[in-house]
Amino acid sequence: MHRFNVTWSNDDPAALITLSNNSRYPLTQFAVQLDDDTWLRCDDTSKFLGAPFSPVIIGPSGDVAFYLTHEEMKGAEPKELKSVRDPNYGDRITYIPAHRIRRITFRHKRKR
Repeated sequence: MHRFNVTWSNDDPAALITLSNNSRYPLTQFAVQLDDDTWLRCDDTSKFLGAPFSPVIIGPSGDVAFYLTHEEMKGAEPKELKSVRDPNYGDRITYIPAHRIRRITFRHKRKR
């Protein structure tokens, strides 16, 4: 139906699920703005291919878990978190409950 421009709806229960499950155009960047205006980002999801979990997990209630690489608190300079991948302890994934999330942004890129 999309191809014929009849409808743009799909059977996903939420737009968030459609955005996060796009296998044709892989997710390259992900960011969450919290209720206190802090931005949390994964600037390059490809660094976590082969990690224990996919780079971004979105739950049915809108909660998220992802590999947090950058943090930007309101009024402060962005900070890169260098200890996300640790050869001794493994990869650190961050969980954000849905009630703390104000906004989510995604970047997808066409496969070459």
